[in-house]
Amino acid sequence: MAEQAPKPGDKQRYILGLILAVAALMPAVVWLALLAAERDRLGGGWGSPAEMAATLLVVLLVVALGVAAFKLSRVLEYIDPEQIDFPALSESFSDGGGRLAAYLERPPPRPFESACLAPIWNGLFPPAARVAIALLLPLMLIMLALLSYMVLSAAEADRIIDQGPVNTTLATVTSVEEKHDRNNGRYFETRYRFKAVAGTTDLHSMSFADHTELRPGDLAPVEYMARDPSLNRLVGMRTTPIDPNAILLPVGAITLVFLPSFGVYVWWRRRFARVLLTEGVLVDAAIESLRRGGRGAVFCKVEYRFRGLVERKRLAVPADPSLYATLHNRRQRHRTIKVLAHPERFGSVYLIEPILAAAR
Repeated sequence: MAEQAPKPGDKQRYILGLILAVAALMPAVVWLALLAAERDRLGGGWGSPAEMAATLLVVLLVVALGVAAFKLSRVLEYIDPEQIDFPALSESFSDGGGRLAAYLERPPPRPFESACLAPIWNGLFPPAARVAIALLLPLMLIMLALLSYMVLSAAEADRIIDQGPVNTTLATVTSVEEKHDRNNGRYFETRYRFKAVAGTTDLHSMSFADHTELRPGDLAPVEYMARDPSLNRLVGMRTTPIDPNAILLPVGAITLVFLPSFGVYVWWRRRFARVLLTEGVLVDAAIESLRRGGRGAVFCKVEYRFRGLVERKRLAVPADPSLYATLHNRRQRHRTIKVLAHPERFGSVYLIEPILAAAR
């Protein structure tokens, strides 16, 4: 039985249903929680009319939420079985003037033309994504720099003690308390007192560690700056609740590993597009496998014949979710697609047909 096409306005109706279900679910859950708290306070059993009504309301709203989400997913995933031609792409993806089509008619290797690269590159790395990264990357670097500065400032006392010179004496532990940070990470706060100079008033301080075997009343070695005893810590502990390395190591990994890796990935994708443009050939390929991922991603493998050899490669698809329906129908009807392939390099080919379609 053929899947029924969604009616006009179905998408908006289901989205509105989701919003209303969520808006009603929140106060219903709060109402149920208040009733449960009241029952616990009074010591009664579950099953009062109000509590049963609240429970039934929450269940119905959850069911309505699930139904609306399912209906919306069917609308978003609906495939028109008659859609064989690729839909028109946005201007940044298309070859509206036919310049790319004329360029690809020349035999490879072709002289590089940046104007012809733009539609292919925009399909691999959309302008909107480039703008978002250009805006977010400086903000992320500033946040990482501020975070590093805050951590290093908090650990300044440890740095000074590490540089020395320090004196060492015994301190008396007055309390040991287990605490948790905002990420539910555990650490121990150990308070103690000691005399930096015999006959003087006790100095009271605290140190932090992820683990400790100390108990109140224990004696523990403390190291302090000779010129300023207020800068001190128990040996093996630190002066701040959070271990600076727990923050600085991820920050360093992001700065020194993730960002350069992302830069290499972008460079490789652009090189892929440029080499295909100047050295690639247009071939007809059959779709072997097709899968739709999240956020409009399409995962596809194709097979084509070139110079008597059969090649099987991944298909790089322009970043437009509307292309999936045509790919699905072409595969169902065993119809080929036009791809741009390199005869000897890369494990992927590029779906060029929807880009060239605008020139026809």
